Amino acid sequence: MPKNQLTIVGAFAGLATVFTVFSWLALDLDSKPPAGAGPDLVVIESDEKHKVTPEMLAKTEKAAQTTAPGFLADATDGKTYDLAELSRNGPVVLAFIKEGCPCSVDAQIYFNRLFEAYGARVPFFGVIDAPVNRAGKWGRVNKAAFPILCDVDLAIIHDYKAESSAYLAIVSRGGTIEKLWPGYSVAMLEEASARLAKLAETDVQPIDTTGAPSDEMLTGCPF
Repeated sequence: MPKNQLTIVGAFAGLATVFTVFSWLALDLDSKPPAGAGPDLVVIESDEKHKVTPEMLAKTEKAAQTTAPGFLADATDGKTYDLAELSRNGPVVLAFIKEGCPCSVDAQIYFNRLFEAYGARVPFFGVIDAPVNRAGKWGRVNKAAFPILCDVDLAIIHDYKAESSAYLAIVSRGGTIEKLWPGYSVAMLEEASARLAKLAETDVQPIDTTGAPSDEMLTGCPF
């Protein structure tokens, strides 16, 4: 084969090798976790929907009108919060989050909407099982509308008997648990809205529940 033909063949072989390498890289990139998930954020890959059980409902109903466990926790906004101070002037909302849990991401959409309706009158906080840096990352990626408290050792989570993510607690003025829900649904969101309006002494605000479960309450991944 003439020398110039060998050169052309070699060039095509080189291009084929480069194309193969880039194809492998593209496949590898496609297999990585979604945006926001890095080496410090493990995503639980599951399409399973966790239903609230009668046992979970019974346990959370018993929490109503009991003393809310106190805490002093660092948050993603750089501040440290004390429940006693927060609840001195009015109600407080706590949304429980599990790092890497897709159920927490789904629930956050609706908790954000509750915040949009009542956040001007009621302080909202997430409670996540992660340190400040990863909590902040979770909040940014999932567009949390309120600060997130860091609970690495699960002290707050266990004190409030939150068995899984997507639990929501309303603490009334003075530090009493007004209501603890083990998950979310259309009816739950409407009830939370009504209770917040009453505690905040304001009108009930409409909450967009589009996409929320209508016939059953969903919870999240276990802590």
